[in-house]
Formats: sequence, C-alpha cells, structure tokens
Amino acid sequence: MFHGKLIEFQREGHTPYQGILVTPNEGTTLPLVVFPHGGPHGCSMAMWPRRDVGLLLNSGFAVLQVNYHGSIGFG
Repeated sequence: MFHGKLIEFQREGHTPYQGILVTPNEGTTLPLVVFPHGGPHGCSMAMWPRRDVGLLLNSGFAVLQVNYHGSIGFG
C-alpha cells in the first residue's frame, strides 16, 4: 500500500510551493525522485496513476510531484 500526502515547502525568497509526496512505506528513510513537472496539474483519469511512479514506488523510492508556479493547477 502506498501513502500519499500534499506537502508545502519554500524556496529562496520564501516562495511557497506544493507537491504530492508518495511513499511505499510510512516512517522510513527512502531515496527520493523528484518530478518537477509532474504535479497535480497533470492528474486526470486518463493519466493517473502514472506507471513510472508505480514502478519507482515498487522499487523502494519515494516520489515528489511538484505543482510548480505557472502550471494549470498553481498560479
């Protein structure tokens, strides 16, 4: 079972960002793969869940999909 949650973080200049963090196991330290152009703006029934994310999760990686500024989902 995978665990996902919406997280918020800041860059330099205190610019807020959001992303979806998905992990194969809660409470463990894992290597992280970041998809800078893979956040919630691209989620639809036709393309979610992404197969590459499932492959990474099954291989023991955590995945962060950033909802970057200028995307459809985040101004």
